[in-house]
Amino acid sequence: MNAVPTWILVLQALLTPAIAVAVGVIAFLQWRTAHQKVILDLFDRRIAVFNKSRDFYLTVMRHGVHQDPVDVGRFHHVRNEAAFLFGKEISELLERFHVALINMSTQALMAKDVDNEDHSSHVRASYDHMKEAIALAVQFESRFAPYMRMDQKRIQTPAEWLEERNRIRLSYADEKQQ
Repeated sequence: MNAVPTWILVLQALLTPAIAVAVGVIAFLQWRTAHQKVILDLFDRRIAVFNKSRDFYLTVMRHGVHQDPVDVGRFHHVRNEAAFLFGKEISELLERFHVALINMSTQALMAKDVDNEDHSSHVRASYDHMKEAIALAVQFESRFAPYMRMDQKRIQTPAEWLEERNRIRLSYADEKQQ
């Protein structure tokens, strides 16, 4: 006859699956934490590109014509960062914005070196390119917004989950239930 009580044998048999379930839950929670960290890191990199683009635009607005070619050239770094963080439409938007800034800066530099008629035509061309750059920069917020969404949810407690399920169930009821 076996000297070990039956209830201890049952507990021994249930211990292995209980440990396996606990390990599975811990693994899932670690995966979720790592996934959220990746999303947050991606958001941080994307918001940095957005802020650099916006700051560059605000500098142009504040100082008028960007007459320093080095400043305009620095925008290449922003475009390079954006190339792999955003879709094609953002890369194209930033490229068109950069080209408008380069053209505006070039026309402004050319206006400094010429007189009379040519001067006014270069100033006019520079102004037109500045209007184009402004029109493109106005689109920044709406075009970047879909990439900035942080739509992951916090894991609910069992009570919150049941409350939400009950709210959904009540919303389908023919008559409102209490």
